[in-house]
Amino acid sequence: MSGPALPHIVQGDVLILPLKRNPEPRHLPWRLVVDERDGLVIPAITAEPYLKTPRNGQDFVLGEIASTLSRGTRRQVLTESSYLSMQTTQRFSTQLMQLLQSYPGNDDDRWALVAASLLSSVGVPRPTVAEFRTRSIAVPGTQNTWSIIALVLQRAGGSSQAKNRLIHQTLLISDINSWGAAVTLREFAQDPLLVRELTAMLKEERPGSLFVAHDMIAAGQKSLSGPAIAIALRYIKKVTAEWTELQPACSTLRDFGSDQQFGQLVSEIKNTQYLDTPRYDALWRATIWPESPRAATVLQILLHDDRMYRGMRYSDLAHNELDRLAKPTN
Repeated sequence: MSGPALPHIVQGDVLILPLKRNPEPRHLPWRLVVDERDGLVIPAITAEPYLKTPRNGQDFVLGEIASTLSRGTRRQVLTESSYLSMQTTQRFSTQLMQLLQSYPGNDDDRWALVAASLLSSVGVPRPTVAEFRTRSIAVPGTQNTWSIIALVLQRAGGSSQAKNRLIHQTLLISDINSWGAAVTLREFAQDPLLVRELTAMLKEERPGSLFVAHDMIAAGQKSLSGPAIAIALRYIKKVTAEWTELQPACSTLRDFGSDQQFGQLVSEIKNTQYLDTPRYDALWRATIWPESPRAATVLQILLHDDRMYRGMRYSDLAHNELDRLAKPTN
Protein backbone atom coordinates (compact mmCIF):
# COMPACT_ATOMS: atom_id res chain seq x y z
CA MET A 1 0.00 0.00 0.00
CA SER A 2 2.82 2.45 0.83
CA GLY A 3 5.63 1.07 -1.34
CA PRO A 4 6.36 1.45 -5.06
CA ALA A 5 3.82 0.24 -7.62
CA LEU A 6 5.25 -3.01 -8.92
CA PRO A 7 3.86 -5.64 -11.31
CA HIS A 8 2.33 -8.79 -9.85
CA ILE A 9 4.75 -11.60 -10.70
CA VAL A 10 4.04 -15.22 -9.82
CA GLN A 11 6.15 -18.35 -10.15
CA GLY A 12 6.09 -19.67 -13.70
CA ASP A 13 5.58 -16.31 -15.44
CA VAL A 14 7.66 -15.66 -18.56
CA LEU A 15 8.66 -12.02 -18.82
CA ILE A 16 10.91 -9.62 -20.66
CA LEU A 17 12.94 -7.46 -18.29
CA PRO A 18 13.87 -4.39 -20.36
CA LEU A 19 17.00 -2.49 -19.31
CA LYS A 20 18.67 0.80 -20.21
CA ARG A 21 22.16 2.19 -19.76
CA ASN A 22 22.95 3.36 -16.25
CA PRO A 23 24.01 7.04 -16.06
CA GLU A 24 26.94 5.87 -13.93
CA PRO A 25 27.96 2.58 -15.56
CA ARG A 26 31.22 2.17 -13.67
CA HIS A 27 29.63 0.10 -10.91
CA LEU A 28 26.52 -1.15 -12.66
CA PRO A 29 26.23 -0.81 -16.46
CA TRP A 30 22.46 -1.41 -16.72
CA ARG A 31 19.31 -0.39 -14.88
CA LEU A 32 15.55 -0.95 -15.23
CA VAL A 33 13.83 1.23 -17.83
CA VAL A 34 11.57 2.71 -15.12
CA ASP A 35 11.51 2.56 -11.34
CA GLU A 36 8.00 1.21 -10.89
CA ARG A 37 4.65 0.31 -12.51
CA ASP A 38 3.80 -2.42 -15.02
CA GLY A 39 6.28 -1.17 -17.62
CA LEU A 40 9.05 -2.81 -15.60
CA VAL A 41 8.29 -6.12 -17.30
CA ILE A 42 6.63 -7.24 -20.52
CA PRO A 43 4.59 -10.47 -20.80
CA ALA A 44 6.15 -13.11 -23.04
CA ILE A 45 5.94 -16.83 -23.81
CA THR A 46 8.42 -19.68 -23.95
CA ALA A 47 9.02 -20.21 -27.67
CA GLU A 48 11.68 -19.93 -30.32
CA PRO A 49 12.61 -16.27 -30.99
CA TYR A 50 10.20 -14.56 -33.35
CA LEU A 51 13.07 -12.64 -34.91
CA LYS A 52 16.22 -14.76 -35.25
CA THR A 53 18.52 -11.74 -35.51
CA PRO A 54 16.88 -8.62 -34.02
CA ARG A 55 18.77 -5.44 -34.93
CA ASN A 56 18.28 -3.82 -31.54
CA GLY A 57 16.35 -3.98 -28.27
CA GLN A 58 13.23 -2.51 -29.81
CA ASP A 59 13.18 -5.20 -32.50
CA PHE A 60 13.59 -7.89 -29.86
CA VAL A 61 10.75 -6.56 -27.68
CA LEU A 62 8.33 -6.12 -30.59
CA GLY A 63 9.24 -9.58 -31.85
CA GLU A 64 8.41 -11.13 -28.48
CA ILE A 65 5.11 -9.22 -28.27
CA ALA A 66 4.20 -10.40 -31.78
CA SER A 67 5.17 -13.94 -30.81
CA THR A 68 2.82 -13.91 -27.83
CA LEU A 69 -0.07 -12.51 -29.86
CA SER A 70 0.52 -15.01 -32.67
CA ARG A 71 1.32 -18.17 -30.69
CA GLY A 72 0.03 -17.64 -27.14
CA THR A 73 -2.98 -19.13 -25.43
CA ARG A 74 -6.14 -17.08 -24.96
CA ARG A 75 -4.95 -16.00 -21.52
CA GLN A 76 -1.47 -15.11 -22.77
CA VAL A 77 -2.87 -13.09 -25.67
CA LEU A 78 -5.18 -11.24 -23.29
CA THR A 79 -2.32 -10.56 -20.85
CA GLU A 80 -0.19 -9.14 -23.67
CA SER A 81 -3.10 -7.04 -24.92
CA SER A 82 -3.65 -5.67 -21.41
CA TYR A 83 0.02 -4.69 -21.29
CA LEU A 84 -0.25 -2.94 -24.66
CA SER A 85 -3.33 -1.02 -23.53
CA MET A 86 -1.35 0.53 -20.64
CA GLN A 87 1.77 1.49 -22.58
CA THR A 88 2.55 4.29 -25.00
CA THR A 89 3.54 1.88 -27.75
CA GLN A 90 1.46 3.54 -30.47
CA ARG A 91 4.50 4.77 -32.36
CA PHE A 92 5.52 1.13 -32.86
CA SER A 93 2.12 -0.03 -34.11
CA THR A 94 3.08 -0.18 -37.79
CA GLN A 95 6.19 -2.26 -37.10
CA LEU A 96 4.31 -4.56 -34.73
CA MET A 97 1.60 -5.03 -37.33
CA GLN A 98 4.18 -5.95 -39.96
CA LEU A 99 5.54 -8.64 -37.66
CA LEU A 100 2.05 -10.02 -37.00
CA GLN A 101 1.29 -10.15 -40.72
CA SER A 102 4.54 -11.98 -41.42
CA TYR A 103 3.67 -14.88 -39.12
CA PRO A 104 2.23 -17.71 -41.27
CA GLY A 105 0.06 -19.20 -38.51
CA ASN A 106 -2.20 -16.17 -38.07
CA ASP A 107 -5.49 -17.31 -39.59
CA ASP A 108 -8.84 -15.52 -39.40
CA ASP A 109 -9.63 -16.94 -35.96
CA ARG A 110 -6.28 -15.75 -34.56
CA TRP A 111 -6.83 -12.23 -35.91
CA ALA A 112 -10.28 -12.23 -34.32
CA LEU A 113 -8.80 -13.40 -31.00
CA VAL A 114 -6.16 -10.65 -31.04
CA ALA A 115 -8.80 -8.05 -31.93
CA ALA A 116 -11.15 -9.28 -29.18
CA SER A 117 -8.33 -9.24 -26.62
CA LEU A 118 -7.18 -5.74 -27.53
CA LEU A 119 -10.75 -4.39 -27.45
CA SER A 120 -11.46 -6.10 -24.13
CA SER A 121 -8.38 -4.52 -22.57
CA VAL A 122 -9.26 -0.85 -23.03
CA GLY A 123 -11.68 1.25 -21.04
CA VAL A 124 -14.60 3.45 -21.97
CA PRO A 125 -15.56 5.69 -23.64
CA ARG A 126 -14.04 4.46 -26.85
CA PRO A 127 -14.94 4.18 -30.55
CA THR A 128 -17.21 1.44 -31.87
CA VAL A 129 -15.71 -1.41 -33.87
CA ALA A 130 -16.93 0.23 -37.09
CA GLU A 131 -15.31 3.52 -36.06
CA PHE A 132 -12.06 1.78 -35.24
CA ARG A 133 -11.93 0.31 -38.73
CA THR A 134 -12.30 3.73 -40.38
CA ARG A 135 -9.92 5.66 -38.12
CA SER A 136 -6.80 7.07 -39.71
CA ILE A 137 -3.65 5.36 -38.48
CA ALA A 138 -0.86 7.31 -36.85
CA VAL A 139 2.39 7.49 -38.77
CA PRO A 140 5.47 6.24 -36.92
CA GLY A 141 6.59 8.66 -34.23
CA THR A 142 3.15 10.20 -33.62
CA GLN A 143 0.58 9.42 -30.93
CA ASN A 144 -2.63 7.57 -31.68
CA THR A 145 -4.03 5.61 -28.76
CA TRP A 146 -6.07 3.30 -30.97
CA SER A 147 -3.69 2.64 -33.85
CA ILE A 148 -2.81 -1.01 -33.16
CA ILE A 149 -6.48 -1.87 -32.52
CA ALA A 150 -7.51 -0.14 -35.73
CA LEU A 151 -4.83 -1.94 -37.73
CA VAL A 152 -5.78 -5.36 -36.36
CA LEU A 153 -9.49 -4.77 -36.94
CA GLN A 154 -8.83 -3.63 -40.48
CA ARG A 155 -6.82 -6.80 -41.09
CA ALA A 156 -9.55 -8.95 -39.51
CA GLY A 157 -12.01 -7.46 -42.02
CA GLY A 158 -15.47 -5.92 -41.96
CA SER A 159 -17.54 -8.74 -43.42
CA SER A 160 -20.39 -10.43 -41.57
CA GLN A 161 -18.14 -13.48 -41.12
CA ALA A 162 -15.46 -11.29 -39.53
CA LYS A 163 -18.04 -9.80 -37.19
CA ASN A 164 -19.22 -13.28 -36.20
CA ARG A 165 -15.65 -14.37 -35.49
CA LEU A 166 -15.09 -11.29 -33.33
CA ILE A 167 -18.26 -11.94 -31.33
CA HIS A 168 -17.34 -15.60 -30.90
CA GLN A 169 -13.78 -14.91 -29.74
CA THR A 170 -14.93 -12.16 -27.36
CA LEU A 171 -17.42 -14.55 -25.77
CA LEU A 172 -14.64 -17.14 -25.41
CA ILE A 173 -12.47 -14.78 -23.35
CA SER A 174 -15.35 -13.74 -21.08
CA ASP A 175 -14.25 -16.37 -18.57
CA ILE A 176 -10.98 -14.49 -17.96
CA ASN A 177 -12.10 -10.90 -18.65
CA SER A 178 -15.86 -10.68 -18.18
CA TRP A 179 -15.99 -6.89 -17.80
CA GLY A 180 -13.95 -6.22 -20.92
CA ALA A 181 -15.92 -8.76 -22.95
CA ALA A 182 -19.23 -7.29 -21.82
CA VAL A 183 -18.17 -3.74 -22.68
CA THR A 184 -16.96 -4.85 -26.11
CA LEU A 185 -20.14 -6.79 -26.91
CA ARG A 186 -22.63 -4.08 -25.96
CA GLU A 187 -22.81 -2.80 -29.52
CA PHE A 188 -23.66 -6.34 -30.70
CA ALA A 189 -26.41 -6.95 -28.12
CA GLN A 190 -29.07 -7.37 -30.81
CA ASP A 191 -27.02 -9.73 -32.98
CA PRO A 192 -28.68 -13.16 -33.41
CA LEU A 193 -25.35 -15.01 -33.24
CA LEU A 194 -24.49 -13.42 -29.90
CA VAL A 195 -27.91 -14.35 -28.52
CA ARG A 196 -27.58 -17.98 -29.65
CA GLU A 197 -24.04 -18.47 -28.37
CA LEU A 198 -24.59 -16.64 -25.09
CA THR A 199 -27.82 -18.56 -24.42
CA ALA A 200 -25.93 -21.82 -24.88
CA MET A 201 -23.15 -20.60 -22.59
CA LEU A 202 -25.68 -19.69 -19.90
CA LYS A 203 -27.27 -23.13 -20.05
CA GLU A 204 -23.81 -24.67 -19.62
CA GLU A 205 -23.09 -22.20 -16.77
CA ARG A 206 -19.88 -21.10 -18.46
CA PRO A 207 -17.78 -18.72 -16.32
CA GLY A 208 -18.29 -15.10 -17.30
CA SER A 209 -21.47 -15.74 -19.29
CA LEU A 210 -23.86 -14.34 -16.68
CA PHE A 211 -21.80 -11.17 -16.28
CA VAL A 212 -21.95 -10.60 -20.05
CA ALA A 213 -25.65 -11.48 -20.20
CA HIS A 214 -26.44 -8.85 -17.55
CA ASP A 215 -24.88 -6.16 -19.75
CA MET A 216 -26.65 -7.44 -22.86
CA ILE A 217 -30.03 -7.32 -21.10
CA ALA A 218 -29.24 -3.78 -19.95
CA ALA A 219 -28.46 -2.94 -23.58
CA GLY A 220 -31.95 -4.10 -24.60
CA GLN A 221 -31.59 -7.83 -25.35
CA LYS A 222 -34.54 -8.97 -23.22
CA SER A 223 -34.59 -12.47 -24.71
CA LEU A 224 -31.66 -13.33 -22.44
CA SER A 225 -33.60 -12.47 -19.28
CA GLY A 226 -35.13 -15.94 -18.84
CA PRO A 227 -31.94 -18.04 -18.99
CA ALA A 228 -29.95 -15.39 -17.10
CA ILE A 229 -32.42 -15.24 -14.21
CA ALA A 230 -32.62 -19.03 -14.09
CA ILE A 231 -28.87 -19.41 -13.62
CA ALA A 232 -28.81 -16.48 -11.18
CA LEU A 233 -31.34 -18.25 -8.95
CA ARG A 234 -29.18 -21.37 -9.00
CA TYR A 235 -26.06 -19.43 -8.09
CA ILE A 236 -27.53 -17.68 -5.04
CA LYS A 237 -28.57 -21.06 -3.62
CA LYS A 238 -25.24 -22.70 -4.42
CA VAL A 239 -23.29 -23.01 -1.16
CA THR A 240 -19.93 -23.19 -2.95
CA ALA A 241 -20.61 -20.28 -5.32
CA GLU A 242 -17.65 -17.94 -5.88
CA TRP A 243 -17.83 -14.15 -5.95
CA THR A 244 -17.57 -14.26 -9.75
CA GLU A 245 -20.86 -16.18 -9.74
CA LEU A 246 -22.65 -14.38 -6.90
CA GLN A 247 -21.91 -10.85 -8.07
CA PRO A 248 -23.60 -11.09 -11.50
CA ALA A 249 -26.33 -13.32 -10.04
CA CYS A 250 -27.35 -10.72 -7.46
CA SER A 251 -27.10 -7.89 -10.00
CA THR A 252 -29.27 -9.78 -12.48
CA LEU A 253 -32.00 -10.56 -9.93
CA ARG A 254 -31.89 -7.02 -8.55
CA ASP A 255 -32.07 -5.31 -11.94
CA PHE A 256 -34.25 -7.65 -14.01
CA GLY A 257 -35.96 -10.13 -11.69
CA SER A 258 -39.64 -10.01 -10.79
CA ASP A 259 -40.65 -9.15 -7.23
CA GLN A 260 -40.97 -12.87 -6.52
CA GLN A 261 -37.54 -13.63 -7.98
CA PHE A 262 -35.90 -10.76 -6.13
CA GLY A 263 -37.68 -11.97 -3.02
CA GLN A 264 -35.82 -15.28 -3.30
CA LEU A 265 -32.55 -13.34 -3.16
CA VAL A 266 -33.74 -11.42 -0.10
CA SER A 267 -34.71 -14.69 1.59
CA GLU A 268 -31.29 -16.18 0.85
CA ILE A 269 -29.60 -13.16 2.43
CA LYS A 270 -31.73 -13.60 5.54
CA ASN A 271 -31.08 -17.34 5.68
CA THR A 272 -27.31 -16.92 5.52
CA GLN A 273 -27.13 -13.98 7.94
CA TYR A 274 -26.03 -16.02 10.95
CA LEU A 275 -25.43 -19.45 9.45
CA ASP A 276 -22.87 -18.47 6.78
CA THR A 277 -21.55 -14.95 7.34
CA PRO A 278 -19.08 -14.94 4.37
CA ARG A 279 -21.93 -15.78 1.95
CA TYR A 280 -24.19 -13.28 3.70
CA ASP A 281 -21.56 -10.57 3.17
CA ALA A 282 -21.07 -11.51 -0.47
CA LEU A 283 -24.81 -11.53 -1.19
CA TRP A 284 -25.71 -8.18 0.34
CA ARG A 285 -22.61 -6.45 -0.99
CA ALA A 286 -23.36 -7.63 -4.54
CA THR A 287 -26.95 -6.42 -4.21
CA ILE A 288 -26.75 -2.92 -2.72
CA TRP A 289 -23.95 -1.60 -4.96
CA PRO A 290 -24.20 -0.04 -7.43
CA GLU A 291 -27.19 1.69 -5.94
CA SER A 292 -30.65 0.49 -6.86
CA PRO A 293 -34.19 1.23 -5.60
CA ARG A 294 -34.23 -2.34 -4.30
CA ALA A 295 -31.15 -1.75 -2.14
CA ALA A 296 -33.32 -0.39 0.67
CA THR A 297 -35.00 -3.79 1.08
CA VAL A 298 -31.66 -5.46 1.71
CA LEU A 299 -30.43 -2.65 3.94
CA GLN A 300 -33.40 -3.23 6.22
CA ILE A 301 -31.90 -6.65 7.01
CA LEU A 302 -28.57 -5.09 7.97
CA LEU A 303 -30.34 -2.38 9.98
CA HIS A 304 -31.16 -4.89 12.71
CA ASP A 305 -27.72 -6.57 12.70
CA ASP A 306 -25.49 -5.17 15.48
CA ARG A 307 -22.49 -7.37 14.75
CA MET A 308 -19.24 -5.79 13.62
CA TYR A 309 -18.28 -5.55 9.96
CA ARG A 310 -14.90 -4.07 8.99
CA GLY A 311 -14.62 -1.74 11.97
CA MET A 312 -18.28 -0.70 12.13
CA ARG A 313 -21.62 -2.31 12.86
CA TYR A 314 -23.78 -3.66 10.06
CA SER A 315 -26.58 -1.47 11.42
CA ASP A 316 -24.42 1.67 11.18
CA LEU A 317 -23.47 0.84 7.62
CA ALA A 318 -27.16 0.39 6.77
CA HIS A 319 -28.07 3.72 8.42
CA ASN A 320 -25.39 5.51 6.39
CA GLU A 321 -26.47 3.93 3.11
CA LEU A 322 -30.18 4.56 3.71
CA ASP A 323 -29.43 8.21 4.52
CA ARG A 324 -27.43 8.52 1.33
CA LEU A 325 -30.17 6.92 -0.76
CA ALA A 326 -32.74 9.25 0.76
CA LYS A 327 -30.87 12.39 -0.32
CA PRO A 328 -32.10 13.85 -3.60
CA THR A 329 -29.61 13.77 -6.47
CA ASN A 330 -28.97 16.88 -8.49
